[in-house]
Amino acid sequence: MKLLWSTAVVLMLAGCQSKKSDRPSIYEGKINVGMDESIFQIIQAETDGYRMHYPRASFVNSVMPENTAVKLLLEDSMDVICITRTLNEEELEVLKKREIQYKPAPMALDAVVLIAHPEAPRADISPEELKRLFTDEGSGIKLVFDSGNSSNLNHMLNRLGITEFNRKNVVAAGGNQKVFDWVKKDKNAIGFVGYNLISEKSNEVTRELKNSVKILGVKNGGAVVQPSGATILEQTYPFHRTIYLHTLGSAWGVENGFIRFSCSKPGQLIAEKMGLVPYYAIPKEFVISKEDVN
Repeated sequence: MKLLWSTAVVLMLAGCQSKKSDRPSIYEGKINVGMDESIFQIIQAETDGYRMHYPRASFVNSVMPENTAVKLLLEDSMDVICITRTLNEEELEVLKKREIQYKPAPMALDAVVLIAHPEAPRADISPEELKRLFTDEGSGIKLVFDSGNSSNLNHMLNRLGITEFNRKNVVAAGGNQKVFDWVKKDKNAIGFVGYNLISEKSNEVTRELKNSVKILGVKNGGAVVQPSGATILEQTYPFHRTIYLHTLGSAWGVENGFIRFSCSKPGQLIAEKMGLVPYYAIPKEFVISKEDVN
């Protein structure tokens, strides 16, 4: 009788453990994350940070155009996507039909930075002149982006209010590094890259990239504004943007655990270290001592 009772208890506990393991958990699981190339390094750092806290969690990080990432999210082929916009009305309508409640998670502040050849004659440009360069066939200026459907290009078109542009003026270089390479060879080119690619102070590669080109200021009213943490936070730099994390998952699994982590203090410190401006204020701690430091 005791043997039967013991066996029943073991089976019951095993059944409970099996059911428990099937439940979503922030501690373990594998998810797919899609993102634009301009913010890949940020998400790589965030997922690495999450895995330091929860080693049994794993991520498949994939680079793709923003519109592709959204499409895959709506098709349930991506668990999380990181893009520089919220969903548009057409995309929201898909969620409405599926009765899915959606709330984007702003993670950090970023910007599109304009770069030029170190000896380029111009030091700044106005949004009005830049808009003309997208459409003027005789400008002789090449506008160089990482890809033909990148978040950088989409952001500039939306911010400048451009619906049609001269495709001969716009170049898809094939990656962020290739944008820098193109600009360093062509004095008549303007490159467009994410702010984080030139702002991570502790990264030697980032410093070399920044020093190899000229960062163009952008006219805003009567002032010329350079991209910086302060001008992005104050939104005085005209081409600032917000980076959002999106998921359709409602369970408290790795996807929502990762989003919560990225928007909490540890994740915000990672974003700051990677050269972005944290979306949420990070309390700074100061120790004041009356002792003589000499």
